[in-house]
Amino acid sequence: MARFTLVSDIMVLLITHRSERTNQAMVHCGTIFSQMLKIIPRHVFGTLNEAHGTGRAARRFSRWDQFVHLVAIQLTGRVSLRNGVRSMRSRINNFYHLGVKPVARSTFAEANEKRPAALRRVGYRDKETGKHYVFLTNHFDLSARTIADIYKERWQIETFFRFIKQNLKMHSPGTP
Repeated sequence: MARFTLVSDIMVLLITHRSERTNQAMVHCGTIFSQMLKIIPRHVFGTLNEAHGTGRAARRFSRWDQFVHLVAIQLTGRVSLRNGVRSMRSRINNFYHLGVKPVARSTFAEANEKRPAALRRVGYRDKETGKHYVFLTNHFDLSARTIADIYKERWQIETFFRFIKQNLKMHSPGTP
């Protein structure tokens, strides 16, 4: 049996398994957030960090910790760094299985300022409209045209989601 419940602002999928021998209910709780992070396994993240990082290891607040905090803050719609860190600290027990440790706001802010993000600035002029677009990307091996095409497709997806939200009156997952 599976059911969804809302814990703070992160949806949790509760799955109840019944053992055939004892007929006792055991609850397995996996957050949708943890399921989303499985898209980028931690070992793959570590490999990418080694390949594209600065070469210096973080002492206390790892890049994985920073990544998980940033994703959680983005997905929960936090508007400030302080609010996002407070939100994470309030449910740090839910994230222990992800290997995430609580962090002070000042440490998080310093990590965001000092850890470099290698980005490439790409300009593209649309031949049909004559408009000039500028994109930031971390893809250094793709042409400007390819980057522009990717963003164009992404924009169509965003427009579709906006249309769905406006016309179906959806506010958040799990609400009627």
